[in-house]
Order: sequence, then C-alpha cells, then structure tokens
Amino acid sequence: MESEDISGYSLRRGLGSGSAGTVWLLRDLATGRHAVLKRIPKAAVVTPKAFIGDLDLARTIDHPHIARLLEVRESDREWLLFSQYVAAGTLTSLLERRDALSPGELVTLISPLAQGLSALHRCGLTHGHLHLDDIMFDADGRPVITDAGLRALAPPSSPAADLTALGAIAHQAGGTAKSFPASLFTTTADVLAQQTLHRATPLPISLNFTQDREPTTPIPPSPATPPAISLRRPQPATQRHGSARQSALRFLRTKRAAYGILAACGAGAVTTLVIGLAAAGVLGHPTRSTATNHQATPSSTPPAQPTRTAEASWLQTLQALDVRRSRAFATLDPTVLNSVYVPGSSPWSADRDLLSSYRKQQLRIEGLRLQIQSVTVETSGKTTVVLRVVDRFVTGVAVTPAGQRTTFPPGKPTTRRVTLTAAAESWRISAIAAA
Repeated sequence: MESEDISGYSLRRGLGSGSAGTVWLLRDLATGRHAVLKRIPKAAVVTPKAFIGDLDLARTIDHPHIARLLEVRESDREWLLFSQYVAAGTLTSLLERRDALSPGELVTLISPLAQGLSALHRCGLTHGHLHLDDIMFDADGRPVITDAGLRALAPPSSPAADLTALGAIAHQAGGTAKSFPASLFTTTADVLAQQTLHRATPLPISLNFTQDREPTTPIPPSPATPPAISLRRPQPATQRHGSARQSALRFLRTKRAAYGILAACGAGAVTTLVIGLAAAGVLGHPTRSTATNHQATPSSTPPAQPTRTAEASWLQTLQALDVRRSRAFATLDPTVLNSVYVPGSSPWSADRDLLSSYRKQQLRIEGLRLQIQSVTVETSGKTTVVLRVVDRFVTGVAVTPAGQRTTFPPGKPTTRRVTLTAAAESWRISAIAAA
C-alpha cells in the first residue's frame, strides 16, 4: 500500500480481514479521530459499475446504526474504503466473552438494527451478507451494522433476505423460537423495529469488558434499575446492581453508558426517540438571525392577520407550543397535549402514543430544547394558517426511575409544513407534514 493512497491518514495497525477484504486502523490527521480502511482487491469486484453505484448510495446514509462510509479511493489494484471506526468490537466477540443475551437485551439489539436496515432499504440498498461479525458496538454501546454498500461482493439479495439474516442473528445471540419467532422477521424493517419492542422489556446490553475497563468506584449490592451499559463481568443477580442513586452515579461516570435502556424503550434507539418527537411535533430550531431556544411564554391570543411581517409572532407561538409539549413529556401528563394539538388530529394521536409508551416504562423526558431556524407563512386565513418551518432538535434528557440520565444528541435541520388552527383562546397544531 503506497503512502499516497492513504494521504491524510496515518496507518496504525492491521485489524484483520473480513467480508470486505483486509481491514486497517487509521488516524485521520485532520481530526485526530480513528477511522477504518477496507482494502478490496479489484479482482473481487465482478461488476464495478454496480459496485461504485452502491458505494455512492452508501455514502448518503447518515444513521447511528449504520457505520458511515467516509471516503472511497481507487488505486491500480484495490478499492480503498474509509469508514467510521466502531470501537467496542463485534457481536461475535461479545458472545465469546459472555453467555447469550437475555430477551430484554435482544430487544435493545434487534430493534435498532432493524432501524438501520430500514435506512439501508429506503435508499435502495440491501446488505446481502449480514452476520454476527457485521454487527459491532460503538463507544456508547450502540449496535452498528458495518460493510453496508458491499452487496456486489455477495450473491443477489433482497430486503426480505436481510431480515431473515437478522432473525438468524437474534437466534444465534440467544433468542428462541418462542421469544423471537421466524414470523417476526417476515415484515418490513420499520415494522420489525416496532414489533420487537413488544417481545420483552428492553434491557441494557452488558458488554462484559474486563475489570480494568470499568469504573473503579465499588458499587454495593442492591437491586435497582441497571445502568445503561454494564462494563463488568456478569455477577449473581443479587449482586449485579447498586442502589438507585449509586447506579445513577455509576451511569454518569461511565463514558460508555450513553446508550441503553431508555434508548431502546421509546423506539429502539436514541435516534428513534428523536425522530419520534420530531415527527409528532415541532422540534424547534434557530431563527434566521439568532438561534432561540423554546422558552417563550405561550401566546394566549391568535395573531390578528398572519402576514410575513407577523412571522416573528408565529415563531413565538410555535415556541410556546413547544414549551407546553416539553412539559407534557417531563410530567408524563397526556392532557397537556390538548393545549398543543387539536385533539383527535394525527400529531395529537402520535404524541399521545409516544408519551403512553414512556409512561409504561416510567421514563420522563426532561429539558427538551428545540430551536427554529426559520418560519415562513405559506397560506393564511382567519382560523387556519400553514407555516413552512425549518427546525432542529437540540437536546433532551431521558430519566429512568432510578435517576439515570441519557442526553440525546442534537438532530439535523428538517423542513416541515405545520398547520395551525385557531381554538377558543390560542392556536393549536392540527397537522404536520414533510415539506
């Protein structure tokens, strides 16, 4: 391998070989971050045109459960694929370190992986060769599918074949015909991600690293909700967890504890929660001139005439509605949503269903911070106004009954068409659609 082939990176060490050829660990000289290089001999690519097309599609995928393809280079004899470094090893290695996953851990594993496959299928790709070695865990313990976009190196595949392979992985990781029947994997990836959540109560996956990689503060035995990720070796059930306060402290001290029980409970992963919130309500974003957080006082009276000069008022109205919505998820009180949405509307039903799932898990979402980048009036009337809104999720903190806290990462700007309807004393959201 010539040095110019990996210009911009420094070579660290070999990581072995896999379905994508030989694999190397690199360091990005610009960012200091690790990356992975996959060297694929050109002789292994039977249909170069299809291969290049798949790689172009794979580079468009930005999903927390799909390893990102960062860059593609070509040398005389090889294809060089630079990808996201996934730090915590493969599912194969995990199963070698410990016993099979419990049903709850399998929910936390399979539902996010189904979401990743859904993202793959939506852009027109299939994985084609999904095995235990293709499932890895990042530094936060999040399951990640690797080698996406390399179906040209495998026999012809289909979305259904990917789900069948995921079913085989579930059984290899500890699932049974009763807990994860084959029929569960005969639907679409989106439906599978949701249906999996009903198979068992989601539990954090114990990565079972050695003692020198866990927090050093001892945790006295006492039953409590487990931390988001356990890094210690399995112990007897009566000694596995500390008190609620101690578990929370351990959670906050452990840098790999960001992903786990809450992320799985709401919709299978952290990002699903964010997507769920974004789809069901206006998750604010910065204004054109200044990034403003949603802390405005609710507007009690509908603005008189919704013109472009009144867009600042509509911004305040949306901010007020988001404050109320944030309160609903912090208190788990569905009645608060009646002052945000028109009761019976689609976003009202979606948010109530989402909130109901958190109430069942006793999970509160605190401090939803949302920003609005821009508001444009598309159509207006005395009782209805349609706004084109660019918004972005900023942050929110999920809190378990034991006091453990998971902070969700910010999202990307999204453009939505929001319909507001005048109620007796205020405006309420009656519809939200992609714009």
